[in-house]
Amino acid sequence: MMIRRGEEKKLDDEEMKKYFQKHLQKIKQWLKEQNNFEVLYISHRETIENPSLQAGKINQFLDESLDEEKMTQVVKPELHHNKA
Repeated sequence: MMIRRGEEKKLDDEEMKKYFQKHLQKIKQWLKEQNNFEVLYISHRETIENPSLQAGKINQFLDESLDEEKMTQVVKPELHHNKA
């Protein structure tokens, strides 16, 4: 994206992380200011570690219209690989 915008500056991982975090904060602030949006933040890690809890949160957010058991079954912790 940066190259496409004419910004060919090379950034190390730490600099890129800072830019990304700053961008996320701007997006979160913008969403907070929107009266026509409701946002539910779900942690990927928490979903892998406790899918039934997260499925419950999602279902509650979406007016209890989902099958939490089926949602929980599709989370496969063994497929999650830590890339650190």
